[in-house]
Amino acid sequence: MPLSLTLAIDTSGSVRKDMSEEAGAARRFAHAILRPQDQMSVLQFATEVRELTPFTNKLALIDHGLGQLRGDWATALYDAIYLGSERLERKRGARC
Repeated sequence: MPLSLTLAIDTSGSVRKDMSEEAGAARRFAHAILRPQDQMSVLQFATEVRELTPFTNKLALIDHGLGQLRGDWATALYDAIYLGSERLERKRGARC
């Protein structure tokens, strides 16, 4: 079965000092888990949620998106959960 997942990364002020470690861990995770039939999207959330990478199985695109992480002060966690869930639902609907 193909796997579709969204990786949401906190880039708020509380983790600003750890952002490079977050990006590295996210890269390692994507490279370890993603198979050719799978797809992953990447979101960052701080004051707002921003899609860095739409659903793809291309690791180079995911790596590029992770290189665009930018911090801000607030934490829009619930917005990130909502947006990620909405995009996963649309992806699921497109397959049916």
